[in-house]
Amino acid sequence: MRYGHTTIARHINKLGYVQKLGQWVQRELNENQLANRLTICSSLLLRQNFRPFLDRLIIGDVKWITYDVFNRKRDNTLSVKKNQSIAKYNIKKKKECSQYGGIEKD
Repeated sequence: MRYGHTTIARHINKLGYVQKLGQWVQRELNENQLANRLTICSSLLLRQNFRPFLDRLIIGDVKWITYDVFNRKRDNTLSVKKNQSIAKYNIKKKKECSQYGGIEKD
């Protein structure tokens, strides 16, 4: 292309679009989108009064995340290619703690 990425992004921003999650979306909501958002929010508030669902979403202040760690080790038993690395399937479970502020009950 003849124009740089920043030039194109600047012109798109002047048209009223912003990039969110890899997509160009309008900065301002139109009337239909605002009405739809208002309807959804009011129905969620009414639902919360009759069947509470927020208490089921916020369950605590600590969440444990487990993930697998794969190690790559050299295998010197091959005489043909000594510098070739072979993936060994060593799984080590690691835990990481993330904390966030929840909603306080009155």
